[in-house]
Amino acid sequence: MVYIVAAIVLGLITIAAVISWKLAPARSTSQNAGGQQSPSSPMRKTFGLTALTAAVLLVLLTAGLSMARVGAREVGIETSLGKYSRTLQAGWQLKAPWAEVETFSTRLQRSELDAPIAFAGGGSGTQHMTVQWTITGEQAQELWSRYQRFDNVDGMLVQPAAKEAVGAVLASYTPAEARAEGKVEEIRQAVEQALAQRLGTYGVQLDSVALPPAALDQTAQDALNRVVEANANVDRAQSRLEQAKIDAEADRERNRNVTTENLILECLTVTNNWNAEKNGPLPATWNCFGALDAGVVVNPNR
Repeated sequence: MVYIVAAIVLGLITIAAVISWKLAPARSTSQNAGGQQSPSSPMRKTFGLTALTAAVLLVLLTAGLSMARVGAREVGIETSLGKYSRTLQAGWQLKAPWAEVETFSTRLQRSELDAPIAFAGGGSGTQHMTVQWTITGEQAQELWSRYQRFDNVDGMLVQPAAKEAVGAVLASYTPAEARAEGKVEEIRQAVEQALAQRLGTYGVQLDSVALPPAALDQTAQDALNRVVEANANVDRAQSRLEQAKIDAEADRERNRNVTTENLILECLTVTNNWNAEKNGPLPATWNCFGALDAGVVVNPNR
């Protein structure tokens, strides 16, 4: 549109200047000191110079706007008066001077966003996510027809689709499940699959999705804290049960070793090692054999 307006203005100036140049007197009617007429009219020169300048500017403007450069790993969408004309590949390309070119990058793109989320059973939060995506040259025309500019693909397609995908997936998880070690990768894969399906419909190829732990609101954090505390209580109870089993097994082992023979040997060992000077004499009724030999009394007082 700018070219058309500028070309019309320069064209009109050129035409008007040429007509004025034609109508201007070829020579001045005044005479110089020698009685001769001036060789050329100043006004005629002015009109001629104006016409030449306008024509040169029109040619330069046309030549300059007839070239377009498309960068490496980009495709250009050439449009004429708002309608698609053709797709331009990388490099310098000839185009109509009034046509415009919108470039679409085929490089890997990175989008970072925060998505509001709501959990199953109550509670909400914010999920930060990083999405990497790309397009191919064949997809550029369709994307241009929908979004007109490449920047709009991120803001109007990728980010809204990412928010929709992560919100839909996390709506079926509680805050505790969303933070559970075994669920993190499962959630990421589910979001990636849902987002790839959404973007693929519009010609965008998903490369990867990264999901750090979500930021929870107070309700979700309280629910998570209750689950963590309950799990800790279960762990403590389990630990006490395991210790009780160990203690019971130790008691059973000790009871298996408490036999009459072992008790007699233990008693005899104590008797043999008794220090009467330090501990005093053993009781007169000290007996290591009990009912086995009530008449045997051991009294090694010394």
